[in-house]
Amino acid sequence: PNPVMAIAPRSRTTVFRQWWRLIVLSAVATAYNVILWSDWVQKLGDGVYLANPALEIVWQLVWLFLAVTATVLNAALDFVHCVLIGVLLYASFAAACVVQVFTLKVLVSEGRYPAERQESQVAEIYKAMLSGAAGVLLFLIGAHRINRFERHSFVQQYLLWGKVGENEEMLAGKHVELLALFANPTLPVQIAAQMGLKPLKLGQELRFLLRT
Repeated sequence: PNPVMAIAPRSRTTVFRQWWRLIVLSAVATAYNVILWSDWVQKLGDGVYLANPALEIVWQLVWLFLAVTATVLNAALDFVHCVLIGVLLYASFAAACVVQVFTLKVLVSEGRYPAERQESQVAEIYKAMLSGAAGVLLFLIGAHRINRFERHSFVQQYLLWGKVGENEEMLAGKHVELLALFANPTLPVQIAAQMGLKPLKLGQELRFLLRT
């Protein structure tokens, strides 16, 4: 048995391993939207949302930060995928905020919500949108710093795996190393003239070795 393959066996690339990042992005975006919209629709139907719309938007903001934290900082994604999921999650949150602002206007026009509270509640929703954008941006900055150290680690691991493959081929006899030793002793001019010795010329010796 090959000792190198026993220590570091090669693994086959599966479909899940090839597309796992997109699978994670789709799962997180779907789960967040299901929680976001189902919670809001249920509370709107129960009347809980009308009691304090600002509190509901705060809970949605908490869900946004939890989803971004779980995905951007803990899912080992590339920075490009982190930016993509961050934009998708915030876009879902912003869409929910816009829908809630429009819902408040409709409820006020129907007389189901007091008009004097509409302006303050809408202002709180806009503040939540700004806070969400700032929070997602900070998460992406942190992910960029983490991703830089992960790239350094990946390069080191890649070089080590390349060395393992090179040693494997060497053990299999696919590579041959040539060791050449050169000596160029220095002798006094008179002794060198008496013995007829000349200084070694390294370039000529290398060409001779390469030709032979």
